[in-house]
Formats: sequence, structure tokens, C-alpha cells
Amino acid sequence: NKQIIIEEDTTPIIEDEGPGDNKQEEEKIDKPIVYVCPTPKKEYDNMFLLNIGQTIGLPDKTYIPENLVELSSTISTRKNICLTQEVKDAFESMAKDALEDENIIKVSSGFRSYEYQQGLITNAIKNGKTDTDVSIAKAGYSEHQLGIAMDITGASIGYGSATGGFNETPEELWLRDNAYLYGFTQSYPYGKEDITGYKYEPWHYRYVGIDNAKKIKDLDLTITEFLNIKNTPE
Repeated sequence: NKQIIIEEDTTPIIEDEGPGDNKQEEEKIDKPIVYVCPTPKKEYDNMFLLNIGQTIGLPDKTYIPENLVELSSTISTRKNICLTQEVKDAFESMAKDALEDENIIKVSSGFRSYEYQQGLITNAIKNGKTDTDVSIAKAGYSEHQLGIAMDITGASIGYGSATGGFNETPEELWLRDNAYLYGFTQSYPYGKEDITGYKYEPWHYRYVGIDNAKKIKDLDLTITEFLNIKNTPE
């Protein structure tokens, strides 16, 4: 089954420069376009380790994480991709070390709002998809809304986004061996579809912190299994 690839809505926010000089009103001067990552409009519980999935969604569909920052062009494939500051810093460190091993990795998708995710579903239905529940997360059920999950791509496939062609590329193989050292884990690994509820996605990684990522790696667990254990009261 083909993955649906849709560019995110990156409608820019125009910075208000205040009232202009009336004498120059007829002069058509373009205002600078400045994109601003979304900010939460209220206080939310920390959703960092929410075991979000097919049956577990966000308790509040308006959720936006704190400290979303835009990624630079050196680690992203286009403008207006946002992740939390901690995750951005971790990815920059990982990308730097990957480059030293002659692998160029970038983020092609980061934070997605509830509304954007709903747009993915709507578009999939319009295109005749019937298995969107296992290829695209429902709105409010996506790791992307947490601001700590991302789609990763590489130079060897021309930075194609969310494509099966990323599987077994030099960059993907490097990530398998090294991503956990920077706090990342592949959310939907091959052969674990019955556990994760999603098809294999070699490009989709989630930040869980170095200690948790190492435990997931050492115990050979999916993030779903790990968080089930971690969040179970003793």
C-alpha cells in the first residue's frame, strides 16, 4: 500500500509592523513574512511519554507542546518544520555524527496539528484509500502532534518524504544502529504491525530520551510495549 504524502499547511504569519506613514501609503512595500511555530494557548499535562496509538489519543485535541522551534535548512527539507527544542538539539547532534559517517539525514515532517492530521485523512478518503487507519494516524492519535516525532529522510533518495524507498538505505541502516544513542526510537518497526497497529515505517522516529531509548534497544521492544510497561502502576 502506498503512503499518502501531503505537504503541510505552512501558511505564513505576517509580522505586524504597526501603523505606517500616511505619506507613503501609496508605496507598495511588501512586509517581511515570518513563520512562527505554534504555541500552546493554555497549560497542558506533559505528553512526552504518552502511549499514543490506534486506540489511545490525546486527552485534548487542541494540544500543542511547549517550546516548539523551527528547524534550520541544514537539518530539514523545507521551511516551517517544527519540533520541541530538546528534540531539535538531539537531532542536530545525531545529524552531525551521521555526516561524519558520510550519511546526510534531514527531517521532512515534524509537529502536526489536529487540524492538519484531519486533512490527511480527508485527502486519503478523497483519493479512494480504504486502509487509512493503518497508514495514517487519526486526528488526535498521531505522535506528530506531540512535537517529538518526525519523518526522517536522506540524501541517497533525494530527500523523498515518508517513502518505503528509505528502507535499507545507508542512512536508514545507520539510524537502526545509532539513533538510540541520541534518544530516538523507530516507532513502527518491521514485523511488529500487530503490536504497533501501523504498517512498517522506516522513516518515522520518536524522541523518548537517551535512557529510555537504550532500554527499548536492549530489551528489543517496540515503543508501544515499552510505554505499556513504563506506565503500568506497580
